[in-house]
Order: sequence, then structure tokens, then C-alpha cells
Amino acid sequence: MVTEYDEMFFEEAFEQLESAAEALVEAEKSADWRDAVDLVFRAFHSIKGGAQMVGLEEIEELLHELENILTEIRNETIEPNTEVISVLLDAIAVIETDLGFAQRGANLESFGQRHDPLLLRIKELNPNSEPSKAEQIFQAKPSKRRMVALYFALSQDAPMPEVTAVLLEKQYQETGNLLHMGLGTDRSRQVVVGSLETEMNDEELKRLCTVSYVDQVHICAYGQCIYAGVAQEELPKLRLKVLLVEDNAVLLLTLQRVLQKTGFDVSAVTSAEEALPLIESEGFQVLITDIQLPGIDGLELARQAKKRFSLIQIIVITAETTISKATEALELGASEYLLKPLDMRELIRAVEQSQNRLVKWWDRLHKWSAR
Repeated sequence: MVTEYDEMFFEEAFEQLESAAEALVEAEKSADWRDAVDLVFRAFHSIKGGAQMVGLEEIEELLHELENILTEIRNETIEPNTEVISVLLDAIAVIETDLGFAQRGANLESFGQRHDPLLLRIKELNPNSEPSKAEQIFQAKPSKRRMVALYFALSQDAPMPEVTAVLLEKQYQETGNLLHMGLGTDRSRQVVVGSLETEMNDEELKRLCTVSYVDQVHICAYGQCIYAGVAQEELPKLRLKVLLVEDNAVLLLTLQRVLQKTGFDVSAVTSAEEALPLIESEGFQVLITDIQLPGIDGLELARQAKKRFSLIQIIVITAETTISKATEALELGASEYLLKPLDMRELIRAVEQSQNRLVKWWDRLHKWSAR
């Protein structure tokens, strides 16, 4: 039976987890980690104490491991990179789900099994661990050039934002292959957004900006920034970048055509080995993969994609005989799974829901940028 104290714990825990997630996203955007790490540590420590009081031992143990990671970041023995932030964000999602089950009085015996893949990822943050085959592919294909999204927050008194956008375009044209530069469609936010293929690092790109009336410059992997500065009413018009991975060539072509007709920008490959370098370089927002692939399977592909791009949305496709693996993919950060034979309406719905989740994250960033 859930007591009044339990309800207070759950309410406070959900609020703390949301604040922790927002702090991590802000830190990833600004590269200022100290305050975020302290806030997340306090949130985890507080929830751990409450979990102990209400008898949620598995959640308590998971939070203890996460505290250890945060302590290592504080001690500068672990760098707060994309992989670490991905683990922390996925852990928050898992804990939110667990607390939701516990609040409804569900059976908690499966918590330990559900936490195992996440605990394995935490363990792999150790720099001495052996890289997997998929990681070796990433490492074997180093590329200095990368796709980035540029986000310029202008001061509210900027007299002519259109002129500022033109000046920024001229300034960044010589840094690489400038794909786009212009005003965000939500003019009330005074935002200029762009996309660029370049060999320069984030700090070099920030230093390059000398245009007046630019208050803040934010740079992120292109696949995670497509919605920056875009008004809510404009979002349905954007072409979501989707990567399909399916070894059945006929099915692959069918899925690609269906999603393209719906308006998505879809690339298609038949193996994880082909997909891994594309994920690294092309900035996809959604990955749709079959679990049963030759060579590296879809589960490992999903894990590696989520490690490098914490906001990438992953949808796994599976036959009924592999539902257990699909459940494991969800625990590693996949958004959902679809059963074969595929219902194309369900596929479109899943991709649209992925878009909505990305919009939610970017809405949080907009609120922060406006502060």
C-alpha cells in the first residue's frame, strides 16, 4: 500500500529527475559541467535516501553506482563526454520508469534484470575496458570533418537580425562547407541557426564569431540540433533525418519509400557495419534497425548510437521470437519496438512520436536560452 510519505517521495523524486535531466542537457550545450554535476549528484543522493526509506533497494543500488560516476567526474578521472551524458540521461529515464511502476504498486522483482544492461554501460565507462567490435569500427574510421549545428542567440536589442544573419553567413563561409545560415523561424526569440561541415573544433568556431549583438553561441552535433530556433508550428514541415537498417533488401526499399512519401529524409543500408560510420558523420535524428542483422546485430548498433548521440531516437524491428532482445534494446535507450510483419501506420506513428520527443527536449533548451 502506498502511504502519504511514499507519495511525497515519488512527487519530489520525479521533480528532481526532471531538474537533473535539464541540467545535463544544459551542460552538454554549454560545456560548463561543474554546477550540473553537483546538482545531479544532489538529486541522485536525495532520491537514493528516499528509495532506501520506502524499500526500493534496486533503485538505491543503481543510484549508488551513478553517484560513483559523478564522483569520478568531479575528480576529473572521467571526462563528461557524450557517452557519459548518454548513460546518465538513460539512467534518469530508467529510474523514472521504475518509480512509476513502484508508485502504481507493480511487481518490483524485475528491476535488477532491467538494470543489468545499464550497469554494464556504467562499467564500460572505465577507460581500461576492451572496445567492442562496433567501437573498433568507429575508431578505425577517424574523420576530422564533422557536421555541426550552430545556434546564435541574439540580444533582444539587436536592430536588424536579418543583417546579423548575413554577417554570420559571410564569417562562417570560409570555415568549411556551410550548408545553411539564417534566422530561426520563431522571430520572437532572436535566433540565427546554421549547419556546417568543418574540421574546426567547438572552441575555434565560437572564437570565430565577432559579429555584434550575438549574446551566446552554442554548437552541437547536427543530428541533435535540427530543431534549434524553430517555432512549434513549423516543426511538422521539417524533414526528419532517418537511417534504416534492414538486411532484407525488399523490405528495406519498401520502408524507405513509405517514410519518404510521408516527408522524411531517409537513408537505407543493409548492415550495422555500413550504418556505424553514417551515424558518426551524417547527423540522423532517428535510427530504425532490425535486431537480427548479419555481423554486428541491431542491439549493439543501438547501444553504440545511443552512447555517442544521447538524443538520437531508436526504433527496433523484431520478429516475435526475439521480443526479449527488443526489451533489452528498450533498456539500452531505444524508444520502442515494432513487430514483424510491420504495420506501416504503426511505423509512421513511431517516427512521428520520435519527432515529438525531440521537440520536447528542444523546448527545454529554448526555455533555458531565454532565461
